Amino acid sequence: MFGGGKAGEPCKRCKPMFEELREALRLSEEKLSTSEKNIVKLKGEVEQQKKDSQALDTRLRKERKDSEDALKQNHDLTIKKLEDERDKERSSLQSKLAQAKSSADELQQQKDVGGGEQHQAELNEMQQRFEKQIRRLEKTLDAERKQAEEDVRGLESDFEKMEEKLRSKLLEKKKQVGDLKDEVGALKESLQEKDRDLEKQRMEIAGLQLAESHLRGRIEKQNEDHIEEKKQLQKEWAESEYGHRKAQGLDAPMAYRREPPTDNDLLELKLRQLKQGLGAVGVSGTGRGASSSSSSSSSAASLFASLVSPPTTVKPRVVAVPSPMHQELNLNLTANGKMIGASAEHHLSTRGRSGGRVGIVVHQPKLGKSASAASAVAIPPDQQRAAALQSQSMKNLQNVETHLQQRQAVMDALLQ
Repeated sequence: MFGGGKAGEPCKRCKPMFEELREALRLSEEKLSTSEKNIVKLKGEVEQQKKDSQALDTRLRKERKDSEDALKQNHDLTIKKLEDERDKERSSLQSKLAQAKSSADELQQQKDVGGGEQHQAELNEMQQRFEKQIRRLEKTLDAERKQAEEDVRGLESDFEKMEEKLRSKLLEKKKQVGDLKDEVGALKESLQEKDRDLEKQRMEIAGLQLAESHLRGRIEKQNEDHIEEKKQLQKEWAESEYGHRKAQGLDAPMAYRREPPTDNDLLELKLRQLKQGLGAVGVSGTGRGASSSSSSSSSAASLFASLVSPPTTVKPRVVAVPSPMHQELNLNLTANGKMIGASAEHHLSTRGRSGGRVGIVVHQPKLGKSASAASAVAIPPDQQRAAALQSQSMKNLQNVETHLQQRQAVMDALLQ
């Protein structure tokens, strides 16, 4: 064809052009494969960037803008490069087609019409094939551009979602930090309030301790004063008891005792008075002579006068006691200092003299005018003064002991 060549092969004149077109087609196919590889590479890079964005979400916030710019720049450069190559190939193919057309037109002018038609058909077929490849390349480039744009938009949306999520987490953390700050402030205020309360309590405790020390000193001083006062009262009471015993005519060993008398001493005193009174009565009744002293006879007479007075209507209370020196008899004092039974009526009944018991019948009458007058007549003035002094001393002792007990109770309450 084209003027004497083998079937299916160009002529010698068209062969170099055909070879050039074939080489251009091969180069374009290689470039297309290279662009496809680049697109695949870009896809891999996008996938890798997605994985990196999931694994390194903290770094994406900082590198978002740079990675987006780099990705867009790379994409734009690739698209631009592909477009430039496509334009070059298109222009090259168009120039070659124009040359082929011009050569075909020249060949048409030749005589071999059949060969020119075949060459024109081949050129048309080659042109269609080039155009088809160009359209496929453009379609592929458009699809890749759209895919890259969608990937970029997806990355942007992912970045925005991630940024919004991180922003919400940051706001939540800020809120938690604010709540913690409020709690810490409240705790600080409560601690300061507790510190102030503790300081107040320390001051109160210090004041109480100081007051307690002062009160303890005062109580100790008062105790010492009360002890001295008690000793003085005991001394006065012993002196009054000495005077009372001396006035009653006791023997010298008992009269000069300085310690307070016991209940046995008082019982012995009463029994001696009773015995002396009975002895005086027996002597005067039998007429055997009166050998007792005047003081003992007068006191015995007064005591016997009180003993033989008729009993009152009060039911008597009989107390049976052993011998006076071996049994204690509790004798209380009345308000005016006189012993119960001293102004009452006593009846003595003996049930044997040797080792027997003495029964003392004590009447407790309602003291009327006659009883009080009889008691006033029966008791001498010295005994009345001694009894009054003894009663006052006992009252003072009782007051001192009561005061000491109250002070001790106050101290125990403070120590608790």
